[in-house]
Amino acid sequence: MPESQDKSAAILEPAPDPAAPPPRKSRRFWFRFTLTLFGLMTVAIIWSGWYVYSKGFTKRWRNFLSAELRRYGLDVTVRRITLDPFEGLVAHDVVLKRADRDGGPVLTISRTALDINLAQLFQRETFLNSIDLRDARAIIPVDAREPNGPRFEVKNLRAKILFPPGHIRLTLAEGDVEGIHFSASGLVASSGDTPPFLRDDAITGEALESRRKLARALLDELKKLKFGGEPPRVVVEFAGDLAKPDTLQATARLTAAGVQRGTYQLKSLQLLARFEDGLIKLENGEISDARGRLNAQGDFRPATGAASGRVRSDLDLTSALAEFWPGALNYGLSSREPPKVEFSLRARVPGANPPPDLPGTDAIPDFEIVGRLESGSLTARGIAFEGLKTEFSWRDGHWYLRGGRLVHRSGELVADVMNAAGEFKAKVVSTIDPDVLAPLLMRPGRNLLNEMSFQDSPRIELTAEGKSITDFASMQARGRVEVSKTKFRGVPLLKASCDVEIKNQALSFRRIMVDRDEGRVTADAITYDFGHFELRIDNGRSNCIPNDVMMWIDPNWMKFVRPYRWKRPPAVKVDGVVQFHGRMNTKLTIDFDAPAGMDYTFAKRALVITKFSGQLLFTEHRLQLNNLRGELFDGRWRASADIPVNRPGVAYSAKVETEESDFQAFAKTYFGFGDTHGRMNARYDFTGRGGDPSTLVGSGTAKVEKGNVFAIPVFGPLSSVLGKAAPGLGYDKANQASADYTTKDGRVETKNFLVKGAGFSMFGSGWVNYLNDKMDFRVRVNAQGLPGVVLYAVSKLFEFHTDGPFSDPVWKPMMGTVPGPDQSKPGADATKPVPPTTPPPRPVPTPPPTPAGAAKSR
Repeated sequence: MPESQDKSAAILEPAPDPAAPPPRKSRRFWFRFTLTLFGLMTVAIIWSGWYVYSKGFTKRWRNFLSAELRRYGLDVTVRRITLDPFEGLVAHDVVLKRADRDGGPVLTISRTALDINLAQLFQRETFLNSIDLRDARAIIPVDAREPNGPRFEVKNLRAKILFPPGHIRLTLAEGDVEGIHFSASGLVASSGDTPPFLRDDAITGEALESRRKLARALLDELKKLKFGGEPPRVVVEFAGDLAKPDTLQATARLTAAGVQRGTYQLKSLQLLARFEDGLIKLENGEISDARGRLNAQGDFRPATGAASGRVRSDLDLTSALAEFWPGALNYGLSSREPPKVEFSLRARVPGANPPPDLPGTDAIPDFEIVGRLESGSLTARGIAFEGLKTEFSWRDGHWYLRGGRLVHRSGELVADVMNAAGEFKAKVVSTIDPDVLAPLLMRPGRNLLNEMSFQDSPRIELTAEGKSITDFASMQARGRVEVSKTKFRGVPLLKASCDVEIKNQALSFRRIMVDRDEGRVTADAITYDFGHFELRIDNGRSNCIPNDVMMWIDPNWMKFVRPYRWKRPPAVKVDGVVQFHGRMNTKLTIDFDAPAGMDYTFAKRALVITKFSGQLLFTEHRLQLNNLRGELFDGRWRASADIPVNRPGVAYSAKVETEESDFQAFAKTYFGFGDTHGRMNARYDFTGRGGDPSTLVGSGTAKVEKGNVFAIPVFGPLSSVLGKAAPGLGYDKANQASADYTTKDGRVETKNFLVKGAGFSMFGSGWVNYLNDKMDFRVRVNAQGLPGVVLYAVSKLFEFHTDGPFSDPVWKPMMGTVPGPDQSKPGADATKPVPPTTPPPRPVPTPPPTPAGAAKSR
């Protein structure tokens, strides 16, 4: 078809109607496409919502939030951000960290809702409008380096935090911490710098550790508290710039009632504190319990670490100490009325790092307290005191008590005490019975006072000084002690006085004077040297009973002086040293003179010694009795001894001599012979153990003159026998006897017993057991002069033997027909020989007869 025809045909055809509906197939397609797209979008939205609700937004979004909070100086990390259909964006496990390399957590919040401006977010502008916490849980670790260590846990946390440009507003925050309900609100500016309390470089490590220690103590203390009724409430209001602490202002109020800690309960607790111009000020602190009230005010400046305060209290201190300081119960502290305490304090918080150019910081003490204490009746370790009053202070380990006055019904103690660096001074005046104070002293002081009993309170004045109260080596003191009726180790005295001196680790009592009923004890000095573990006595004098005085010196030595029973107290002089704790230089000399004498028991016989004098020398494990002299049995005697001390099983040794003693008194005392007489000279060297006479082992000599040996019952029967054998011989006076002897196992044995009379001599040997009244003895009698020559050939007939009891001997001739003493009775056969003993003892050698003239010449 020609082109012209095609054009005309096209012109003639009618144009399509634009409003006409599309064909049916086209409409179906678009309907299905739209429905599918809507479904996909719905699924995508639902899936996206589910994803951001359960999985959260990506890390990029969390970084957006962290960067936004960093504009306010807060280093925050978020574990995840989710979308809640009711709360919107929710940040989970928000952690506020320190701005240091470790970045330890300071605060962790379980979840928080976020209000953001998306338009500003996309434009990279501030997009966070607010943070909303609802029933969240916050954790504040005590040590950021130990997230799982001790921590404060805030429950039921509700808060609304707004972020107007350049500011942070806390409209309201509420929660519970360890049973305490708190609420806080305020507006602070933020310049973008990290707040100083979140920067480790703002404080020293010492200060940081001190805060951690304080936080641990506070947490432990809160866990011990119980609250009755409504929980305590803390209300905090604040304002300022976080980066500039000097601009911050805050007010905190605490109210509580029925606070219980163990057995101690507070009725009410109210605190009002403010923070302004860098100063924390406690405007009012009031605590009350069942018996009293405490009021406190104070302030603290964090920049310098300086704190000060004032406190007045009449709380129930006894109950409080029992709960907060159980060790006080060791002293049994209690009081009928609450003590009144007033004090002021100043301190420097440990680790504070004030600017070096800040004036006055050098004068801030680490800790200083100055105050006064006054109490009515109180009890300490069972001791009831009527009152206590003192002023006190403490500064950096230095302390003093001024005007201290402790009152007891027995007297009072007044003291001024100062203990400073390298200097200690004290002045004490006491009229209290020391027995009362014994339970308050350390063990050595208690032990000493437990040995004393005061009927009247002594007066003690003492002034002391040194480097420290605990440095006894440098201590020097002077004073005086006056004592009335007292007992020391059970021994009474009427009164005593002395000067007291402490120097070079020694306690000295000088110019001592002690009065008793029977006399006086004096001494230039008695010194307890604790450095050398010794007791020194200088020029001690006494005319009192030595046994009692020895109890004062050393009770362990009483057993050595107890046997001496004095008629009247002797004059005694004591000098020397007694050492303790195993030291070996003890040397104590006791000289005595007793004109009235004493009684002493030897070998189970009581001896009466007059004009007795001598010396006792105590050394380590040894007591020596030197130059003992006296009158015994109407004669002179001397003795010495060496006695072991505290050495079981070791024997003592002794030596006794007597001159011109009454033999009758001696024989009657030890043998029961009262008819004999004469003068005796004797010596005895022996050893023994204790008071047992059977242990005596020794030797000696004895000689009796101007006596009558036949008057001794043991030799009396020989007189009758000799009289019948040689008329007149038995009645010749035997006026001299001598012998050397030994002792052992209770026996006295001799081999050269000799008796001399005017017309005969008697030789003998044998033993006598003075313990069991037995003897075995033989004698031979020789006539002197011409009868001795005539009778020499038959001298064997004058040998006799006895082995019977010592108290009633029976003498029998060794051989021959010499009539016995019983043959003189009527009807007796005088010619019948007496049979010898079987077996006969060894005969005594017969010396040649001595001419009468030769005997006289001797």
